[in-house]
Amino acid sequence: MAASSSGGRRMKIGLSLSLSERSLNGQTPTYRDVQAMAQEAEHIGCDSVWLADHLLSRFPGQDESGQWEVFSFLAALAANTSRIALGPLVACTSFRNPALLAKIADSLDEISQGRFILGLGAGWHEPEYKAFGYPFDHRASRFEEALQIIVPLLREGHVDFTGTYYQAENCVLRPRGPSGGRLPIWIGARRPRMLDLVARYADAHNAVWHVDTATLVAEFDDLHAACARVGRDPARRGAQARRPEHPGHAGGGGCRTAPLCRGRRPAPRRDPPAKGRRGHPALCPRAGAARRRLTAVPIHPCRPGAGADAVVHCHTIWMPACGETATRRWPCARRR
Repeated sequence: MAASSSGGRRMKIGLSLSLSERSLNGQTPTYRDVQAMAQEAEHIGCDSVWLADHLLSRFPGQDESGQWEVFSFLAALAANTSRIALGPLVACTSFRNPALLAKIADSLDEISQGRFILGLGAGWHEPEYKAFGYPFDHRASRFEEALQIIVPLLREGHVDFTGTYYQAENCVLRPRGPSGGRLPIWIGARRPRMLDLVARYADAHNAVWHVDTATLVAEFDDLHAACARVGRDPARRGAQARRPEHPGHAGGGGCRTAPLCRGRRPAPRRDPPAKGRRGHPALCPRAGAARRRLTAVPIHPCRPGAGADAVVHCHTIWMPACGETATRRWPCARRR
């Protein structure tokens, strides 16, 4: 949370926008659609916009779908917004050489003038690995080596590393963006080994796609245990919690957010407007998309060493098509 003019705390709200085929009321979002949504999110006061990093989706019994390349879209959004923070949710380290990924992040930091957040993960969807020729084995080990290149490059500007899967010999990161060694690194993880990497390397933890509060609370207990194993104070770590709440999802609208730290209570869920109050298809340039609720939970500060005034940082849930937390209608994005 951030301090407000009244002396209280303001919840930060972030939106995740889809780049996948048929994800926008049955149609594929164009870049102009995504830009319009991000600019409107900035206009109404949202704090961040996030894009997923996938190449394609193949599931049994479902139609195959692809997705736009995430960093190309983030770079364009960085040049066409001015205030809102931007980041991948999360970037798969398997898809790009780790030293190059650090270079991409630093360049995005420059384009955005310090608004970029680097979300990282090990990846999980085997079909896209096979289709694009990336190895799917030893993902946690590969991810750990990637971090040993990415983190020193972003923090110190230099790394000399030789591992089993990656090498970076006398590699330097020059020139540097405005954040310098302070560019935020967020890691998505659940299992003990990956949570240890969060505790060791990350500024924040991305805990995603929960359908009940019990699993969310358990995951944060696991994160605190990982911090204890590596000797790091969990109160100095951020965490992003996201929970899908949309028609057809297991667990749907029945669960509420959970307290995550030090007895702080979550903000209440915002339900859809009552009849007679005019809602709007939030972040949906095309009318008629299915409604989705937007919720948020309190979490720790994004960066280690944040002061007492930034004890709780909030981030939001899933939002590819519609929500009802804003009060004005989105302009339609027109195709040329």
